[in-house]
Amino acid sequence: MIANAPTLAVSQFGGIMNKADAETVGLAGFVVADNVNIDGSGKHLFARDGQTALSNTAFAGGFATVDAKRCYAVTSAGDLVSWNGAASTLRSGFVGYPYWVQIGDIVFVGNENQCWRIGADNVVEDNATTQPAPLTLTPSPGNLPAGQYRFTQVSLTRGRESAPSVESIITVDGTQNIQVSGITGQRIYVAPADSRVFGWWRDTTQSVLVYAQAAETLGEELRTLNLQPMPAGQCLASYEGRLYCSVYDARTDQSVIYRSLPFWWDLCEPMDMKIVPGEVRAMAGLPAGLVIGTDRQIGYMDTNDNWIVFADYGMPRGRAIALDVKIAGEEAKECWIWTHHGVCKALPFQEVTPQFAPPIADFVGTAIVRRDGDERLVATLSPFDSPDNAT
Repeated sequence: MIANAPTLAVSQFGGIMNKADAETVGLAGFVVADNVNIDGSGKHLFARDGQTALSNTAFAGGFATVDAKRCYAVTSAGDLVSWNGAASTLRSGFVGYPYWVQIGDIVFVGNENQCWRIGADNVVEDNATTQPAPLTLTPSPGNLPAGQYRFTQVSLTRGRESAPSVESIITVDGTQNIQVSGITGQRIYVAPADSRVFGWWRDTTQSVLVYAQAAETLGEELRTLNLQPMPAGQCLASYEGRLYCSVYDARTDQSVIYRSLPFWWDLCEPMDMKIVPGEVRAMAGLPAGLVIGTDRQIGYMDTNDNWIVFADYGMPRGRAIALDVKIAGEEAKECWIWTHHGVCKALPFQEVTPQFAPPIADFVGTAIVRRDGDERLVATLSPFDSPDNAT
């Protein structure tokens, strides 16, 4: 040691990429891969010699069921495939980035363009039932009691009724019956002679009928009155038996979060919604609440529908929330969140890497991987960028 050389005592180590004095570290700084190589820049991966590609198809996103028995993916060409060692195409025509959620045995995949449901037997159907057009009513000779009559029709899908059509209204004078045309649904309800209560009239495949029935003979009351189809939206989630989705409005810079009726995932109440600032990037349902991450905040909606913010920073698009299912098939009690400021857990909220800000990206996919007693949060980022708290 040089005589009389000054010495420096380190009182505190802030860590790599700490928020006070951040420094960028590439992919090689925090990822170890056992079947790929990483180049010197730390931003490119390629297969090692002797490794073969699982598939040459480009995928937009994938999903595995909680029991680890089914695996699905959407290709960049819009094909929904089931993977059991080989890809089997279930349906084509998917547009955009796929968001996924599982409720029971049903897997939903969708975004603002569409929402499909996949059953355990791999049958794919549209989640939303189409709301029929209003009926056309004209008077015809008859003897219905005078008054105002209201008609609506519903479609039937999987034995369940759609949201009813907009009411069609006609007034008769006591010397008329009512011709009903424009029937595109399978079931018609009528509110007779100044009544506001809709009763079942008939199920039909005909396009034109004549109503001349006594009010006392109408059947069961309409159950889907004042409901509307669940809109197609981003960031699908399941919470308390309901399907959730978000719709972003760029004009107001707000997101509207819709939720279905419990176990009626294709119907919702028009005013049963929550508005949060910014663009919702991901959601996840936990027993303690619905975790919601936006481009600027992370919080949750508790069991009383209160919006509680626990982080004033945002997260990327994609699947940046990973549900932590400890035992296959059981409900997740917590989740891991990939944010612009590092990795967090909820609920309760905890910053797992408070001194470490990983690179952010336009889209991030995350998953919890367990093997041989080891537990890891695995993330894919595309494209790579610098964290928002780095210099």
